[in-house]
Amino acid sequence: APAGRSYVMLHPAADTPELRAICPDWRSRVSDLESLTDPAFRRWMKSSGIRFIRWRELAAAFRRRA
Repeated sequence: APAGRSYVMLHPAADTPELRAICPDWRSRVSDLESLTDPAFRRWMKSSGIRFIRWRELAAAFRRRA
């Protein structure tokens, strides 16, 4: 199969009283932030050929393929 694009969307957020009050999924958001700031995780991502991009870049790539 030809190579394609996959994406994982994260919602990193600091653990604050405000976050806990407005987001039922606050634990997963805090976990996203912890993962993204972990140097070992970032090294693994880089060594796996995975790169971080912004939503705008992903959307543009999908438009080019359409």
